[in-house]
Amino acid sequence: MARWPGIVSQYFVTENGQIQQTNPMDEVVTRDQNWIYNGVNVYVAGNFDETIPSAAQLDALAQLCAWLLYTYNLPEDALRGVSEFIVTRSPGLQWLSGQRWKDKLLERVRAVPAGPTQPSTPGPQTDSQTVAALRSQIEALQSQILDLQAQLTDAEGRNAVLQAQLDAYLKGSGGAPGKAPQPPITDITLQLPRNPASLKARTAPADAGATIKYLVFNHTAVDSSVGVERVATAHQSRWGAILYQYFITGDGAILQTNALDQVVDLNQPWIAQGINIAVAGNFTAQVPSDAQLQAAAQLSAWLMQEHAIPSENVKGVSEFINSQSPGAQWMTGRKWKETLLTRIAAVQSSAPPPPTPTTPTDSIALTALRAHVSQLEAALRRAEASITALTQERDALRQQIGSGTGNVTELNRQIQALNEQMRASTAEKATLTQQIQALNTDKTTLTKQAQTFNADKTALNGQLTAANQELATLKQKVQGLETTIKQYQTGGVTPGTPTTVPAPDITDIVDKLPVHATLKYDRRTLDKITHIALHHSAAPANVTPERVAAYHVSKDWPGIGYHFYVEPDGTIYQTNRLETVSYQVYQQNHYSIGICVSGDFTGVTPTPLQIERTGHLVAWLMQKLNIPIANVCGHKEFPQNATTCPGGDWLAGKKWKETLVTRIKGVQAGQMQMMTKSIGHYMLFWQRQDAWAKEDWEAAANYFARFRPTAGFSPDDARNAEYVTIVGGVAGVSYETEQALTGVGCKVERLAGVNFADTKRMLDDLAQTGRRFKTFSV
Repeated sequence: MARWPGIVSQYFVTENGQIQQTNPMDEVVTRDQNWIYNGVNVYVAGNFDETIPSAAQLDALAQLCAWLLYTYNLPEDALRGVSEFIVTRSPGLQWLSGQRWKDKLLERVRAVPAGPTQPSTPGPQTDSQTVAALRSQIEALQSQILDLQAQLTDAEGRNAVLQAQLDAYLKGSGGAPGKAPQPPITDITLQLPRNPASLKARTAPADAGATIKYLVFNHTAVDSSVGVERVATAHQSRWGAILYQYFITGDGAILQTNALDQVVDLNQPWIAQGINIAVAGNFTAQVPSDAQLQAAAQLSAWLMQEHAIPSENVKGVSEFINSQSPGAQWMTGRKWKETLLTRIAAVQSSAPPPPTPTTPTDSIALTALRAHVSQLEAALRRAEASITALTQERDALRQQIGSGTGNVTELNRQIQALNEQMRASTAEKATLTQQIQALNTDKTTLTKQAQTFNADKTALNGQLTAANQELATLKQKVQGLETTIKQYQTGGVTPGTPTTVPAPDITDIVDKLPVHATLKYDRRTLDKITHIALHHSAAPANVTPERVAAYHVSKDWPGIGYHFYVEPDGTIYQTNRLETVSYQVYQQNHYSIGICVSGDFTGVTPTPLQIERTGHLVAWLMQKLNIPIANVCGHKEFPQNATTCPGGDWLAGKKWKETLVTRIKGVQAGQMQMMTKSIGHYMLFWQRQDAWAKEDWEAAANYFARFRPTAGFSPDDARNAEYVTIVGGVAGVSYETEQALTGVGCKVERLAGVNFADTKRMLDDLAQTGRRFKTFSV
């Protein structure tokens, strides 16, 4: 509740494997995070950094996930952990590595039978295995009955069309359809919540012909009892007005919700050139009612006639874009699109056609129609007989359950006891509700006070941050001056001589790294060391010294080759003792120390923190071992070492050796303050050879005008910034790039809405409120 208005998840799996629903499926706590807005989130009780969920939790989770994947027609790779979307440890370090409990979960999901049913919280169970088997048979029979009924409905529809054609022939017509009448329509356009300015007049493209080309069917994806006003309110926040021109209610009433010459978007053909019709309900597992289908058929037949729309242009939204509307049963399963087209044909055929003379061709067609009708009637009789037989078998099985369940009476007694407890809980709930109302009143008062306090706190925090930064700078200066004064007092230094270099912060992991089982490095005395060798890892910057050590040992080296390892955030690890003669410079190991700077420096240079900390380390080692600056060399500069290490930009290009030497001399002169990033704030946009983020760039116009950040398309330039704002999703600037920027000490924030308009809204909100970042208080 501190961050979100409620719990993020829709489901929660307890430690004993019980499944609890914690939010409705149509509600989320935010629209700004794709993994929340477009996902079903499931919490599993426990910490899975070192362990994995219990068998009971995995079994319950597998049942739940299998049902969700089946219900929403999702592929297996839609099952992901939060850490696959954002930087987080959830759902634990054992999810994709170690014990890899994601793989164990997927194995259990695949083992769940096809067409899984919704899992539920365990309750009272009968001991009779016979009852369970009979119930399973009933479920199978009911499924067969539903399939046969769907086939029967389809056959009845086709039979009605053929019968209508047959009637037309018998009346002497050529079978041509007449004029379909307009069905009853109630216009509620002006009664719905809307922003009139958001509606656009339809305009036909120069090469497109007619303005209206399609009938586009939608479902509301909620219960059919949800009224059109609530749908319009939801659409208003995204489109400014309801998307649809027509809305068919749960009882089959037809409502006009927008004028035919106005649409909410001209950029998408299915909206700009379509008449959008919404059928109330969620048709993921079901299909519209008979009343809804008949109303949709009558409305479609009239609109197709009025706007010359062919039947092949009657489509669902999912035939234009990646969408679940108008439900999984539209073109698969019970295929209600085919049922709708059949009914449309029946409506078109039912209008009285103009009389035409009967020809020999008509007689042949009439004979064929009669034969087809006879075949369908026979198929209908067979289907009805099958349904009757299956229904009788199902009823017989139910009767066996009624006579074979010895524990039903006990279960009913338990249910009555639970009902009594529920009534007592209801009374207690009423009392608690009154207390909550009183507490909510107090909460409102306290919330207002907290808002005032938070505003004061934000201002004070800003002042405190600035003061702390100034204090840190002053402390560094005081520390340097005190050191110099002490040296003057003891006679250890005279004005103009170099100051003593203090040891940098070094983390000793020598005894924690992998080593060879039998091989050992040679040893030397410190007076033998005369040179310092600089290396790069020639690998991604996030490769750890542990992995490097393991790789060196796999080559039959006694251990890691380097003496020190410097990571992108400036952390210095000691990986070998100075006395160790390790393998790092061919034929020159006996007199040199190896320092590896993590990363591949061909085309790029180390991070500012790596330069600062490596310079400090080298200056200290030079002092400790009496090594001159001329003996600080890159790997490639040593005799008999034909290599590119430490990268193509060591001596040429960006010449990071010169930058490092400058830093070494600065440390020797007493300049101990840390180097700062050269850019304060960088906005990073995506770019490829044939495209760039033009829309995102234009969306940031107000943000640019307010804050004037450095902006561009180069991740390398962004590495030199203290703060980086990435605009757009991971399809543009990748998650790996975001991780790399974080690894070099940048404070990174990504602004990515559910669509382009949402991203622009987020940028404009920041500009309007004067906040540069959503997550950083700067």
